[in-house]
Amino acid sequence: MWNYRVVRKKNTYIDPINRKERVDYTYAIHEAYYDENGHVGAITQDPVKPFGENMEELRHSWVMMAEAFAQAVAHHWFTRKAQKDKKIVGYLMQV
Repeated sequence: MWNYRVVRKKNTYIDPINRKERVDYTYAIHEAYYDENGHVGAITQDPVKPFGENMEELRHSWVMMAEAFAQAVAHHWFTRKAQKDKKIVGYLMQV
């Protein structure tokens, strides 16, 4: 089973002016995949966009993505191996 989820991603960087570490967050919609117990086991590494081969499919995609806003926002992180392999092996944590 899968659906769309709003995911919060932490971004850490060094401020070029004062050379201090800064943190900000971005939000995007990702596909979330569930295990046999109904728990999220993986998410897509990159955010997804609405898509369809016709207007009806596009509308359905958009509606499914809108349903993600009714669920808890999740935190996005990946292992180094996942980033290297670019596979669907990200993990969700409720925040």
